[in-house]
Amino acid sequence: MKIETTEVSQKMVGIFCSADDKVPHEFKILAYELAKKLREKDLGIVTSASKTGLIREVARGYGSISITTRHFFIPDDNPTWTENLYSRLSAFHERCSVIVVLPGGFGTLHELMDFLVHNQLGLIKVPIIVLNIDGFWDGQLKQFEKMVEKNCLAIKHLSFIKVVPTLEGCIAAIDNEPEHQSHWELDEYWKKAAGA
Repeated sequence: MKIETTEVSQKMVGIFCSADDKVPHEFKILAYELAKKLREKDLGIVTSASKTGLIREVARGYGSISITTRHFFIPDDNPTWTENLYSRLSAFHERCSVIVVLPGGFGTLHELMDFLVHNQLGLIKVPIIVLNIDGFWDGQLKQFEKMVEKNCLAIKHLSFIKVVPTLEGCIAAIDNEPEHQSHWELDEYWKKAAGA
């Protein structure tokens, strides 16, 4: 399913993060401050619809454009509803020119890997900024290095990820990215792949 979107002039930042309320308080402060600074800079954001965890703090700091699926009935002011997780991520692909990854669980890791693979296949060109507060992503980043060491991953593909340890570094990295990235028509790609 193709998500219908309108053309926007501002840079759109996709934010992936935890929806768990039990995350450390400093992570919540970081999520709130990130969203607040993005709003102050007149940058658009896209994130999940949730009233909990880091996603809630993003919404508090900004007032988010939200995307969720019919499988998760989570109250929000004006979410974009999608049929499933695939179409939900497709909406992020179509709207975002840069992705920021905060601490999170399986869902956040799934989102990160989705964007990494689509970049790897050349279907999109969307920079990924990993905000590695308190070394949260150290283990995962080490695993990526192990993949390269064992010739399971080309080292050039690590260039899709920019790792920053601070909020200030994250904002600077976003500022350095162009407003518009090139996207293939993903629907057309998958039709051709399926022989349609």
